Amino acid sequence: MEEENIYPIFDRMLSRKDKEELLGQRGVMLWLTGLSGSGKSTIAIALERELHKRGLLCRILTGIIFVVASIIIWAFRQRIVWKTSVA
Repeated sequence: MEEENIYPIFDRMLSRKDKEELLGQRGVMLWLTGLSGSGKSTIAIALERELHKRGLLCRILTGIIFVVASIIIWAFRQRIVWKTSVA
């Protein structure tokens, strides 16, 4: 099957280096794991506030974001057309 209308954009996107230079900080990912209710979000929020106080940009990505992104990627690879109905 020939890929039609697939245009990679990665070569045109800003690089990690470009973004790090703009922010004046290095990008890092910290992955917290644990059981539900074990305090991962509490730790993430406290860390976000501390980094903010120090003038550093921080983003919290919760598990649900990864679940939704995984579903979208899977659907795209399966060529599923998502239809929404407006009531």
